[in-house]
Amino acid sequence: MSAPKHEKVKSAPFTAFMQSASTQEKNEFFAKVVQAATEEQRQMIAKAQSMSTNS
Repeated sequence: MSAPKHEKVKSAPFTAFMQSASTQEKNEFFAKVVQAATEEQRQMIAKAQSMSTNS
């Protein structure tokens, strides 16, 4: 029994970005991702706190 062959798939845009972007571009991208995630978490915490004080 032979091992299954892997099919080549088209590269995802994120993969292309990671392969071609400069370090500065990657740092800027990840800074935006972290900022957005942090804001989303702050909103979630605020909502949870308002729900617990309203109960």
